[in-house]
Amino acid sequence: LEYSPFPEEHKHLQKIACGNGLVQDVKAVHSDENTATFILEDSIKDEEIKVYPVNIPTYIIEETMLKNRGVLKITATLCFSFLPIKNNQLSYCPIHIAYSFFKNHSADEIQMTNDSLASFFKSSVRWSQNGRYISKPVPYANSQKMEFVVNCDELQREDFKIKLAIHCKVSKQIVGGIPENYPSEFPFSIVFRIEETIKENTGLLYDELVAINEVEVLNEIDLEGEAEAE
Repeated sequence: LEYSPFPEEHKHLQKIACGNGLVQDVKAVHSDENTATFILEDSIKDEEIKVYPVNIPTYIIEETMLKNRGVLKITATLCFSFLPIKNNQLSYCPIHIAYSFFKNHSADEIQMTNDSLASFFKSSVRWSQNGRYISKPVPYANSQKMEFVVNCDELQREDFKIKLAIHCKVSKQIVGGIPENYPSEFPFSIVFRIEETIKENTGLLYDELVAINEVEVLNEIDLEGEAEAE
């Protein structure tokens, strides 16, 4: 990216056009006692929203953490595959799939406007990309990344549960319409990493997360199969 810098007025489009950089192999598939990497693979249909609960261990609020703000860091990257629209540079990717992290709300509540019900887990955390029809539409990207820190009071308010939501919409603005027999379901993968941010780690996070979430550990299953966590 440094050899082909975007003009300043188009800087916000750089990651959409170029992606989010190279995969960090170790962090993408490995965990340790103070870090847990979850791998979620699924598929989603047009106009569908899927919600996945993530339970956070309560030891986070104990005095051994020595602080109550920024006790955890969450990093998440989404990628999905799609059938490109040939000879259509502006609508090459007609699929809008986005994700975010929400309070302990239902799918219907998450889809309500923010004015009606503030469902985002943090006010600074929004959908990974915006699919609204605007005067200057931004091309959809099939690689998206976000990261944020978690405070103790935020976890207590939501009974130590964060909701990961993913939604999908096929563009209605394709000139000539979507081709006949275009796929109706789209596979995606999302990797999210939860890690302690304290100086002297407790050594509890990985085991506690595995104990209270429905996950499969990669080194205990057939690696050719689908796994939810490592």
